[in-house]
Amino acid sequence: AQVSVAGSGVQAQRHLFRPMTELLPGPETQMLVLVTMGFFLTVLLLIAFNVANLIMARTAGRAAELAVRSALGASRMRIVGQLFLEVFVISVSAGVLGLSAASGILAFYNGLIDELPFWVHLGVSPGTVVVVGILSLLSAGVMGILPGLRATSRNTADAIRASGRGGSLGVGR
Repeated sequence: AQVSVAGSGVQAQRHLFRPMTELLPGPETQMLVLVTMGFFLTVLLLIAFNVANLIMARTAGRAAELAVRSALGASRMRIVGQLFLEVFVISVSAGVLGLSAASGILAFYNGLIDELPFWVHLGVSPGTVVVVGILSLLSAGVMGILPGLRATSRNTADAIRASGRGGSLGVGR
């Protein structure tokens, strides 16, 4: 796509935007970049599903605690809100850690590569920060609210009965 830019006292300039794959030297390099991106996307998705599974298991393991809190008068939304806040803190911490790591790695590569054009600067853009923020909120919403709603949908008495006599060691029978 071509874009014309004209400003005050500046001659019209034409900029050509091309896909990244066209900028790479050959088909082998293009395929290598695409396979590498696919690999990292797959690893990222596996990590995300693993963390989601761990959070759901942790919430299921806390069913007795959540039932006791509900029996003591905590509303369903308060319990779900607490679970959301716990997952939100984990999600935002992971996003900040990931952005920090990406920024450090890109700064390291900026120092190594001297052959980039002057207008190319490897770094974390504000758009990247916004996307990471949105994904952190979205993942916290899904992994905090859904397991919380599922855990609080059970009957309180049944959940407490299912947990057993938790504090008894069987001494003194």
